[in-house]
Amino acid sequence: MYVADLLSRSYLNDKPEEPNWIKDIVHSVSASINISDSKKLEFIKETKNDPVLSEIIKYHKDGWPNKKTCFKSLAYNYYKFQNEIVVENDLILLNNRIIVPTTLRNYILSLLHESHFGIEKTKARARQLVYWPGLSRDIENMINRCVICERYRVANVKEPMLMHDIPELPFNKLAVDILECRRKNYLVVQDYLSKWLEMIPIKFKTSVEIINKLNILFSTHGVPKTIIADNNPFNSYECKDFARKWNFEFVTSSPRYPRGNGQAERAVQTAKNILKKCYDDNKDITLALLEYRNSPLSGLHLSPSQILMSRRTNSKIPIHSSLLKPKVQDNVTKLIQNRQQIHKSYYDRNTKTRKFF
Repeated sequence: MYVADLLSRSYLNDKPEEPNWIKDIVHSVSASINISDSKKLEFIKETKNDPVLSEIIKYHKDGWPNKKTCFKSLAYNYYKFQNEIVVENDLILLNNRIIVPTTLRNYILSLLHESHFGIEKTKARARQLVYWPGLSRDIENMINRCVICERYRVANVKEPMLMHDIPELPFNKLAVDILECRRKNYLVVQDYLSKWLEMIPIKFKTSVEIINKLNILFSTHGVPKTIIADNNPFNSYECKDFARKWNFEFVTSSPRYPRGNGQAERAVQTAKNILKKCYDDNKDITLALLEYRNSPLSGLHLSPSQILMSRRTNSKIPIHSSLLKPKVQDNVTKLIQNRQQIHKSYYDRNTKTRKFF
């Protein structure tokens, strides 16, 4: 029997066997992709037919070149991701994001922009679900060419800022207003913390109608502590009595100064843009709401759905099952407060304190 020391060239040929539990942890990937069977087959077919992605599959199976300069095609764009790329059921994933073949990229772009959100929100949504080189540039070009978005693009007009306290709990403080669009009325409700948006159709702008809709909303999300609203009809006796019985408070803004309820005004603007674009493009309003609630907030990388329900919700866009699992989001209030302070600091650069006489 020979025992090799540390400096000996007579090394042992026995290869230690990798424990099964390591194989299960390191090499296991969920085989579940939320996509219809027909569309999945189309993705698989186009992935195999794509010259670059078929090359990626080969590299993943046989090994990647040692240098980036060894590539003869656009596959070099994926070289830096070689350790994050996984081939699952003949589909290529990058950190659970589906790498889309060239022929299906316009289809995915159309799904991403189906609700006609802005460039940054659409980019944030895309970065969670899909990938291909030049994705951000393609989104910018698509939205800049969109006739619907161009029609409703507004100028950046500064208005006086009113800072509201950010609550610690979701659906604890709500902004409420009434929106009229295309001869239809909607009760617009937005949560101050998660920015979750509700657009509830109403027949009349009466206190009784508003109370009935809020009853249904409270049965789903619970009773808030405070509702910030305009005076009419929320300052009526019926609404005050409703608030007293349900143990919450209506806080109304100053008369003829709706900007005092800036969150509700912003929510109405967002809701109106969604409605107009859906009407003009003949799209489903409920689908647009679903995409809004799943799209990350600016500067947070968290969507209203993730903040309110601790999970993403499934939509028409293909998504890996692991991204749908619940995950509690910590320090959300602090993150929103920091973002609020950053906005305030930029805004205050061009403001001047008013002198009182």
